[in-house]
Amino acid sequence: RGKLLGGSSSINGHLYVRGQAHDFDTWAQRGNPGWSYADVLPYFRRANLTVVTHAAVMGLDLDGRRVLGLRYRRGGRECQVRAGREVILAAGAIGSPHLLQVSGVGDPAHLADLGVSVRYALTGVGANFQDHYAVRLVHQVTRPVTLNERARGPRLLWEIGRWFMNGSGLLAFSPAHVGAFLRSRDGLAAPDLQFVFTPASYSDGVTGQLQKTPGMTIGVWQMRPESLGFVRAATADPRDPPVIQPNHLTAPEDCRALIDGLRWCRRLMASDALADVRGPETLPGPAVASDDELLDYGRARGATVYHAVSTCRMGDDPMAVVDARLKVHGLDRLRVVDASVMPTMVSANTNAATLMIAEKAADMIVEDWRVGA
Repeated sequence: RGKLLGGSSSINGHLYVRGQAHDFDTWAQRGNPGWSYADVLPYFRRANLTVVTHAAVMGLDLDGRRVLGLRYRRGGRECQVRAGREVILAAGAIGSPHLLQVSGVGDPAHLADLGVSVRYALTGVGANFQDHYAVRLVHQVTRPVTLNERARGPRLLWEIGRWFMNGSGLLAFSPAHVGAFLRSRDGLAAPDLQFVFTPASYSDGVTGQLQKTPGMTIGVWQMRPESLGFVRAATADPRDPPVIQPNHLTAPEDCRALIDGLRWCRRLMASDALADVRGPETLPGPAVASDDELLDYGRARGATVYHAVSTCRMGDDPMAVVDARLKVHGLDRLRVVDASVMPTMVSANTNAATLMIAEKAADMIVEDWRVGA
């Protein structure tokens, strides 16, 4: 019962009914002071949540440096929301800087190009973009023991049946079955490469379309990239997508790590444990051997891991956007709470760290409200 987000509240009749005032007055009359309807009404109201779907935020409303609320469009109509205490911006490492920029908060030169009036100058908004960039190596497999065969024809029907019967099988698998962390070279204090392995291969290196013959794939990315990109509003209209320029592999260290990572992939694929199933390497193929060839392959066939961070990064330097309590520098009543505030990239997938940021932010918000900060 209730085994989903929201628990049993998500599987009730979708009716939210407070009950009569008399119900709660009776509670108080039975020797429970503080439980009358007048006492509990503020808590009904606090239960601090209306989710507006099919809506797009158009920008923040500011009065000088004070953030009053926000504007959103829904069904062709623009609406306003006023904040009782503060606005919490949690649109992600792409959306948060974009909304700040179209609201007039960002690099003055960029805002001038957009024709957006500068409400507050913060040069770091949208800068310092970081992301993990992965490259894959693929081998054929000599026996029908991979996911490729299980995702076609009668085998796929069987896997679908397993999912419906007991939630197991192909449809319950994670995209990556094995993970590893290694140092690309001697002398490093900590691992700098993350590897993922899956007993499957994809058509022409495209994720999502499995090959018809058995295959296996290993991917690698540098965990702490030095290349920095940016997110910039393309126009003053928040409905227009921003320019996202990750600048992958512009730092020499990132290029070196990618080359070393691909060589590690080959060493791992050549291990004795895989000898009885290992077929020839199909991507990039044995002809790609030199450092320059591996780097060219990585540039051409690598892809984002969707770990965008740091575009509204935390700190006290001139390029920082929020302080250590996630409040936007120079503005009142506005925080950013998402992956954009990370000062640097974490040495892992970014979801766990983002959830931690949200939990810590919740505590800080309550603390600040209690002391009136």
